[in-house]
Amino acid sequence: PGGALQTGFKYAISKNYDFIVRIDGDGQHDPRYIKNLLLPVIKGEVDMTIGSRFLGETRYKIPVFRKIGMSIFAWITSKILKQKITDTTSGFRAFNKKIACFFVNSYYPSDYPDADVLINLHLTGFRIKEIPVTMYGGNKTIHSGIMPLYYIFKMCLSILATLLRRI
Repeated sequence: PGGALQTGFKYAISKNYDFIVRIDGDGQHDPRYIKNLLLPVIKGEVDMTIGSRFLGETRYKIPVFRKIGMSIFAWITSKILKQKITDTTSGFRAFNKKIACFFVNSYYPSDYPDADVLINLHLTGFRIKEIPVTMYGGNKTIHSGIMPLYYIFKMCLSILATLLRRI
């Protein structure tokens, strides 16, 4: 996913777009929320918004072990950012041009850009806000099968490396 995102950011920069919306291709994101995601970024309130399936009412069903893992990374991220983040794995996001330039000119994970990217953005001074959205579950994700174990290991290492790079 990270390589494809980098390509998209490079394209947006080459076309001089001021704002970018990232929406996953698995059908879980409702495009009706794009306006809600973009508005705080367009107004300059934040540099990036995250569509959170966990803010407000939610009907999104997640297997219990995945939910535990997501909660742990949300807690870690919230503590480091000193703001509540509920959905570090959401791919439904809006960005300004400054973040796009940052992503193409700095380290960006090539496999699972999630909590580690949020931490890196925060430590660099970017402002992040979550927006409540509705998502639809049920599709197979990268977090199926044995992949959750790899994801947890990789994300822990990546968060540690991100923090160590700042020391």
